[in-house]
Amino acid sequence: MRIAVASMLAASTAFAQPASEPVPNEEPPTGAQSVLPGLLPTARGLSIDARVDYTDVGKDGGKTGNAYTYAQYASAGGFGAYAAASVWLARGDTSNFREDRSGLGNVEAGGLYVMATSARTDLLVRAGASVDVGSMDDQFVHTESMLLPRLGDAYATSTNTTWARSQVQVRHARNNTRLGAALGVDVPVVGDATDRFNFFTCLILSAGWQGGRVGLGGSVVILRASAADAGAADASTGLVLGGDVRITEALRAFVQVGHSLDDGVKGNSIGVGARSSFDL
Repeated sequence: MRIAVASMLAASTAFAQPASEPVPNEEPPTGAQSVLPGLLPTARGLSIDARVDYTDVGKDGGKTGNAYTYAQYASAGGFGAYAAASVWLARGDTSNFREDRSGLGNVEAGGLYVMATSARTDLLVRAGASVDVGSMDDQFVHTESMLLPRLGDAYATSTNTTWARSQVQVRHARNNTRLGAALGVDVPVVGDATDRFNFFTCLILSAGWQGGRVGLGGSVVILRASAADAGAADASTGLVLGGDVRITEALRAFVQVGHSLDDGVKGNSIGVGARSSFDL
């Protein structure tokens, strides 16, 4: 009798407890992730970020717009590829331009690898080339259009130069908290920047919160240039704040505001965009 009662108690206990404890709010490997400004998605499958930014740097600069698209594919095993491109528009009647102008930024492509180091943390490594396709006369206009919304890409996607690019990124999700960081190195290969710079380093530190359908995030971006002149170096620091909302499991819409933390740079940027992700 005692054996029968003990067996029944053990069976009822086994049915009452789940087979394994799920990790609270861990991000699924597929679907559109909340947007941490400046960081790439780490979801498996096809991910696309598309955005439009408007920048006004005041009377000493101009009013510019930039449309940027980034696409990547990561297989279930983590290996994949990415590509990115942008176009810019500068309004006339400013101190720099007497008429409306537009053009292309560099076209970028490369390979990547994504791996889950734990149930809550993803590591992404990428390397590629940013190929110069822009006009010689507009080498700084594209840079200006990305300086506040995307400081880390401002120089290595223009300046009449082809660049070699590499980056390591980590993204961590725990409960409602989202944390991320990225370190990149950009080296000019061919073009105007080879005479002025040895390389750029970019550090991005990001933190965010995700609750239900809504996500909030902010990033500090530190871009440092190693100049070709011995001992010369320059650094720029920017701040980007943003929010996003889940439309469907595969789609998020977001808005971001960019601001420079350097004393000599004025103005702000505002951008809207969407992140989509598909498990192919």
